Amino acid sequence: REPARDSGARQMILRRVIEHTRKQEWTAILIDLVIVVLGVFIGIQVSNWNEERSERVLEARYLASLAEDIRSDIREIDTTIEVSLWRMSVLEELAFKASGEPVPAGFRIGDVAVPANAVPPYTDTENKAVGLALVYMRTLDGNRSTYETLINTGGIGLLRDPTLLKQVQEYYAAVEEIQDTEKNLVHDKNRTVDAAHDAGFSPMDSRNVAELRAMFGGN
Repeated sequence: REPARDSGARQMILRRVIEHTRKQEWTAILIDLVIVVLGVFIGIQVSNWNEERSERVLEARYLASLAEDIRSDIREIDTTIEVSLWRMSVLEELAFKASGEPVPAGFRIGDVAVPANAVPPYTDTENKAVGLALVYMRTLDGNRSTYETLINTGGIGLLRDPTLLKQVQEYYAAVEEIQDTEKNLVHDKNRTVDAAHDAGFSPMDSRNVAELRAMFGGN
């Protein structure tokens, strides 16, 4: 309906301009031209405003989706930390107490320095899943669906806040770095599992912690 109405208005103004020109009514012609120019200008402004509003609505949707993806990552990271602390507690009980060596303050993976967090003491007197701790490892998968959509569609330009955009980009770069580090950790974990297997240790081992610690200390 809007295009038809605009077309009708333009035709009406055109007829008036032709009529005023024939009568040489220059003031009326000038007024008609001003009306035409204002109409075009207002039309462009309205179109730009509508486009800007659509982009802002889309930006808000992308930001909400990005926030949910990152919240999902945070939940995954929390679970990964919990599992890691559990494994570190078991390793301290079996490996470090068996060797008499203190837990290191940290270690390096390539150029990355990784501090060793303090871990809770091992308290599982029933020896539940001690062997499982050495073979079960959680890693960060990360949810990149919204970010990948922004990159692949060129929608990344919709994020107007340069500081926020930089933070989003740095966050996903950090996730990639963590995932690269985890690949090395998985490799080391597999070597530990193989060595334990060669020494007669099973993930489903039913021996108590003292017996397993003695086995670690003798190998």
